[in-house]
Amino acid sequence: MESVESPEWTRAAIMEQALAFRNGRARFVWRQTATVLADLARAHELVVAEDGKGIRAAHGSLRIRLPAVCPLGQHRTIESYVAALPDSLGLTLIVLLQAGAAALGVVDENTGFVRHKAHKKYVIRGHGRAQSTFLKTRGKSRYGSRLRLQNARRLLVATNARLHDWIEQLGPPDRAFVSCPVRTRNEWFATKPPPPLARDAFVRIPLDVHVPCFAELQRVWWELCRGTVELDE
Repeated sequence: MESVESPEWTRAAIMEQALAFRNGRARFVWRQTATVLADLARAHELVVAEDGKGIRAAHGSLRIRLPAVCPLGQHRTIESYVAALPDSLGLTLIVLLQAGAAALGVVDENTGFVRHKAHKKYVIRGHGRAQSTFLKTRGKSRYGSRLRLQNARRLLVATNARLHDWIEQLGPPDRAFVSCPVRTRNEWFATKPPPPLARDAFVRIPLDVHVPCFAELQRVWWELCRGTVELDE
């Protein structure tokens, strides 16, 4: 899917382009953020949204959802946000964890993924529940369950070991994103060795993530770099 660029982000232009995406939405790449905001400001009075998660028109239904790689953060004015936009994203770490599957990568915006790894382990019971979740509520440990628990631990240990190796080789990333169920995340940070970054260094990926694999890593990276202009009729 190609990004949408427009010299004039008036209501008519927004709707014309949004029709190509349906549901009144137009996408833009993170590098276009300052240009998009400047063009929109010519036709709309823009303000920081009340939830602090985006920018909207002071009057009307226009809303700009900013790229996840360039969040609003602590900025409370559009001017300060635009002034702080980076020239380059540097290195971004992405970790996707689900029961029995992990995909992780370090991506450079200019060269793509400089490191990536996806692996799976047998940890799912016949009814589709992760073994660690089942034992929290019902189960007694038998051979099959012990094997699944061991595999779950091995998956987290292998994930952390690889992350430590990458950071030793490449240095700390400029930002880190994670998609992980709450229970798995607690187990992940309790694993020895723990992840090489603090818990609060990871930003939750604001997307529905499919089964972790390299293709899903690529899709998530594409989405993290895109913002959205939304306009309801």
